[in-house]
Amino acid sequence: MNSILLTSLQPIKLLLVLLLCPLTLSFAQTADKVVAVVNGREIRQSQVDQLLISQVMPLEEQLYAMRKASLENLVLTSVLETEAAKRGVSLEELRKILTAGRVEVHSAEVENAYAENASAFGAMSPDEAKERLRLDLETQARLAKYKQAVAQLRQTAIVGVYLQEPRWPWLAITEDSPALGPKDSVVTVVEFADFQCPYCRESYSVLKRVLKAYPQDVRLVFKHLPLDTHSQAFTAARAAVCAEREGRFWELHDALFALRKLDAEDLRGAAISSQLDLTKFDTCLNSDDSRHAVEKHKQAAARWGIDSTPTFFINGKMFRGALDFVAFKKVIEQELTAARTSSVSTRSGFSRR
Repeated sequence: MNSILLTSLQPIKLLLVLLLCPLTLSFAQTADKVVAVVNGREIRQSQVDQLLISQVMPLEEQLYAMRKASLENLVLTSVLETEAAKRGVSLEELRKILTAGRVEVHSAEVENAYAENASAFGAMSPDEAKERLRLDLETQARLAKYKQAVAQLRQTAIVGVYLQEPRWPWLAITEDSPALGPKDSVVTVVEFADFQCPYCRESYSVLKRVLKAYPQDVRLVFKHLPLDTHSQAFTAARAAVCAEREGRFWELHDALFALRKLDAEDLRGAAISSQLDLTKFDTCLNSDDSRHAVEKHKQAAARWGIDSTPTFFINGKMFRGALDFVAFKKVIEQELTAARTSSVSTRSGFSRR
């Protein structure tokens, strides 16, 4: 069966290569291309792409979703064709076989469905309405049976899916930002956060758990995005910049998220608990340096089309809103598995790219 499946997949191999290759690959190939020269000064494709990134990436993500759905359809069709060949029947005959057999719809199901939808049948008699409902429920049951059978065939088939999900060029936003975790980590989480944001406060405890669970594999990079709707957030972000200047960003970061309000007295108390030099802290808090540092982060967020907190990039995959530990773990494990697979493939002389 496996050899038949691999053979049946060959006709669509070229199609997958031509139609399913993400735009990010073409971007990478043309990133250094010179697209204009002004008075001897070159303008490259990468510079243009950076200006359009917030518009281009959502389109890429939509295209990826379309490609993924089309690819799954092609894969399932190939799996079914293999099974049909194995049984010596046509594809249509196989579909009939997978939906054949007795499907039982209990009268109680019909009665419940009628009670919930009686008004939709108008002048139709109750008997006719119930018979139509019975047929509908039977069709739904056969469809569920078919889906289950196809899913079982899909699980037993040897299928390699190499469609690459588009990723934001996240390395470009990790510079000049406080970070926790090894620099050579497999997974980098970039967080855009606001110290006055309640969802960021929830994420704070989740991220601590993530770092504890993956001390060697995950690196966390923090980016400031104080929202205009939070009156104390910008000053709190400046305070965190000042703590970073003294090498104690994460101490103040934790202290700020532990607070329920962020007025001047609270910030000063957090600075004391974080063992900051108060003279330096006060000077920095009111300086152009701290203001410009926060503005730089905000401008970066605007370029990337980020306008809400928290927003996360996990190895270039964007997630808007708070994630629980299970969600983080799922993505991280996927990235670790992909990294291990890539490493094995490289050692064996095979590259998925």
